[in-house]
Amino acid sequence: MKKNILIGFTVLLCALQFLLMPTKAQIQPEISFLISSGQLIPKFDWSTTEYEVTSLNTVNPILYTIKSSDPDVVATVNGKKVRINQGELLRLTQLSDNDSFAVDIDGAFGKRTFRFRTLPKDFPKFNVTAKDPVKGDIFMAPYTVGGAPPTYLIITNELGTVKYYNKLFGPAFDFQKITIDNKVYYTYLQGDLNLGQGTNNFPSRVVVMDSQFQKIRSFLPNNSEGKGKMAHDSHEFEMLGKNHYITTAYVKKNINTVPGFPQGSIIIDAVLQEYKDNKMIFQWKSSDYPELYAGSRRFTQFSDPKIPFVDYAHMNSVFVDTDGHFLVLMRFLDQVLKIHRVTGEIIWKFGGDADQFGLTKEMQFSLAHHFTRTASGTFLVFDNGNALGRSRIVEYDSNEKERKVNSFSTYEPNPNVFGDALGSVEKINNSYFIAWGRKRKNDPDITEYDLVTKTEQFRLKFVAPTTVTYRAAKYVP
Repeated sequence: MKKNILIGFTVLLCALQFLLMPTKAQIQPEISFLISSGQLIPKFDWSTTEYEVTSLNTVNPILYTIKSSDPDVVATVNGKKVRINQGELLRLTQLSDNDSFAVDIDGAFGKRTFRFRTLPKDFPKFNVTAKDPVKGDIFMAPYTVGGAPPTYLIITNELGTVKYYNKLFGPAFDFQKITIDNKVYYTYLQGDLNLGQGTNNFPSRVVVMDSQFQKIRSFLPNNSEGKGKMAHDSHEFEMLGKNHYITTAYVKKNINTVPGFPQGSIIIDAVLQEYKDNKMIFQWKSSDYPELYAGSRRFTQFSDPKIPFVDYAHMNSVFVDTDGHFLVLMRFLDQVLKIHRVTGEIIWKFGGDADQFGLTKEMQFSLAHHFTRTASGTFLVFDNGNALGRSRIVEYDSNEKERKVNSFSTYEPNPNVFGDALGSVEKINNSYFIAWGRKRKNDPDITEYDLVTKTEQFRLKFVAPTTVTYRAAKYVP
């Protein structure tokens, strides 16, 4: 009797074990999907079938790997059988809101299809009108004014077709492409509030990527007031060689050199540095030139205790001139300084107080954000035009030796556009390529204007009115 009971109990236990045994579909397989271009959102899991990737592109093939401990797993990507536990290359032909690539995985645990969007759902939408723009790639880094992350680094072609994106969980500025010794690099400034120094800029660090959009370096400039590092400014960075950089910074500083304010003032010192082979070889500080304080158009209350600091100069554009010296735009001085690259001497002043080129009222710019020299030798400025409430492009044919302007021309769209901050302009062949900065609700964000045909060849406008890009650049083949 006892033997029969024992046998019956054993049979019952086996039956229960069989019933409780997980089915094929219930087994959680050891499967992972890795992609070299970015991170998956959310993290890969067998139970989740829809994903986004923080960065994708159509420029280069993308390396990915499907990993599994099951030797019998079969996988396909967009219908093509691929190897397991070995790297494979994926070349995407388009990045769009309605496009995805499919990964099918079949093993002892079952079969499942995973889809990966080629553009994230929160990718900043924009509308484009293009007639016959100059061929080339457009670089921009749109973000939401007063809003939360993310920010995107974006490359499109001349028609606005997306070729690359990188979703960053923090603001980014000044996205550029640099070619050195036939090698391509990409740089940008990554905002980081943890670096905050109590100034009204966005503290940032420099990021350098290789031609595959892989980060190869991230760094901060040396502290201008002593040991250690300091935050980079969010306005300007220039990569001149593999280990050769121009950096900028805003530094809060207590000084007593402001004429008429012997009791002391807290100012923002505009700092320009040059590095080569990891050594700082040049440093220039605006506070070493007290004659600049009186020229501030924006902040002159150097002793008001209610003001935490005085950002009297606001350096926002640096250009290495054809003779090797620096052209530095000081927004709140309405002035460009030419600075000697060895001695730091101010060679001349263009615009603002103590202007040395005889600029008339019509030639003067107001709170401008970008200043360069064109290939033909003229000066080119993105004039925010805060004094008049409309922005414009101004080009000057100047004689440096005689300190005079031979002629100048302006471009203002009709109807006018007003970006009270940010913005940039470059001259490509006979066209102006313009980012209008922090513009009004109905204004365009980026345009291209043909100076010969007198027509607008390209217009890009973000759908969300609070989305802006600090600058935009175009790189022609």
